[in-house]
Amino acid sequence: TLTAPTNALSNRIYDPVRNDHDFHTLLRLATTTSIPLLTLWTTSYYSSCRAVKSLLSEILERRNVGVGFSEVELDAPGMMDVGMRYTVNKVPTLLVFSRGEVKERVVDGKVL
Repeated sequence: TLTAPTNALSNRIYDPVRNDHDFHTLLRLATTTSIPLLTLWTTSYYSSCRAVKSLLSEILERRNVGVGFSEVELDAPGMMDVGMRYTVNKVPTLLVFSRGEVKERVVDGKVL
């Protein structure tokens, strides 16, 4: 019997993170599954954040590269402390986590 091959490189796009608990749960999940996690740190009031999120989401929906992706809403209650922990002081910021650690940081909106 033939079975369809599974795509080991499928992306996982998660709901936006709005609290510390959800962020750490997502980070643990990515660490446990050894899937790199792309986090886009945004605020609700900055239009560039929405544009970058839309572009990244579109790219990840079209190209499967085996990553997880979530927007992290820095202006949600309690999230500023999480942002400070990871030295997010400009938005949009893209942090790429691997095994629970930041491996890549992009803060230039033109690069994003």
